[in-house]
Amino acid sequence: MDGVKAVFKVMSMKEHMKAMKMEMPKELKETHHIAVEFKDAKTGKALTEGEVKVKVQNPDKSDQTKDLMGMQGHFGADFDLSKKGKYGVMSKFLLKDGKSRSSKFWYTVK
Repeated sequence: MDGVKAVFKVMSMKEHMKAMKMEMPKELKETHHIAVEFKDAKTGKALTEGEVKVKVQNPDKSDQTKDLMGMQGHFGADFDLSKKGKYGVMSKFLLKDGKSRSSKFWYTVK
């Protein structure tokens, strides 16, 4: 979108902790990690500076909103997707070029 390719990944906390080579904390209430990578659409160069906010609409219509932190080439945060059903994931991001962009998609937990 507008010169930027955004790739979202939704993974279980177990998968995320394994990828980070960390142990899963027992008291963790978040069940999934949402990550997004931004790349320049023409050059493929990673875009790692900016502000990213994600709002997740839960199946019961309540929502969770978090600022994503920059982490090893992507932006990410942990969310509670413990209920089965369809989640709306809406993202707004402002990268170094100063343009505000948004993206949204549905994610289903079975």
